[in-house]
Amino acid sequence: MTATVLEQQRDTDALAPVRQALLRQAREEADETRASAEREAQEVLARAHAEADEVRRQARADGERDAQDLRAEQQARARRRARAIVLQAQQETLERLTEQVRARARALWEDPETRALVRDRLTARARDALGPDATVSDHPAGGVQAEAGSRRVTYLLTDLADETIAGLPDLAGLWTP
Repeated sequence: MTATVLEQQRDTDALAPVRQALLRQAREEADETRASAEREAQEVLARAHAEADEVRRQARADGERDAQDLRAEQQARARRRARAIVLQAQQETLERLTEQVRARARALWEDPETRALVRDRLTARARDALGPDATVSDHPAGGVQAEAGSRRVTYLLTDLADETIAGLPDLAGLWTP
């Protein structure tokens, strides 16, 4: 071996402790950097988990609030539908009742035994309205019509049936159990 190679080898051997120290220091720094990176990664991961938990909590709260709003809206819609059904049933019942009362009133006019009594009462009512000299005649729709000068009145049994129903004191009582 030549002197230069031997010198280099000696220099290299002499630098071995320095190299080992630098290598050890580099490994320690690498270990510290890795540990620091792992800690930072754990912190970032912990923050991400916390943020995800908060997002889930907020989403759950928003969902529950939306569900409550939706439930309240559906309940209100159901109450309105139920009310509409009840009102429709009440209207249909009132219409049936009105038709039944009208039919009975017409039957009174059509029955010869009751027609005279009904005519007498309607005639009295017409004369009360127009005076005792009013001219009273039968109306073709079932009832009487009367005239006194330029004044006229008509009393139809169907109109009287409608007035009777409208004048019932407690129609609301029909709808309560």
